[in-house]
Amino acid sequence: MGKRFHITIFDNFHRGDLDACWSGGSFSTAKEAIAAVKVGVDQELKHMWPQVGLGGQRDRTIDGLVDYYHSFAEEPVAFDQNSKAIFDTGAYVKARAAEIVTGRRRILAETGSCAG
Repeated sequence: MGKRFHITIFDNFHRGDLDACWSGGSFSTAKEAIAAVKVGVDQELKHMWPQVGLGGQRDRTIDGLVDYYHSFAEEPVAFDQNSKAIFDTGAYVKARAAEIVTGRRRILAETGSCAG
């Protein structure tokens, strides 16, 4: 049986440019495709979080991280064989951003490495 699901990567920095997307791979199951999307989102968010707030452009908040992601990330989206999205990448971005921001704050507070 062929690969029924695929991922397309969209370059958010060049949003709207049809040449700014590429294949992120093909998968036999929706579960595999969604897992690959989650890995890609997690990598982008973890890479971007230290940069959020630099230069005063965005607040070091969940919304600041999500905004930064939507401005600069390479965003994976999973599709079925009919080119219908099978996973809400945007909702996952928001949920993971919240976990990353609140988790890092909790760690800093527990270690005493951050005042306030």
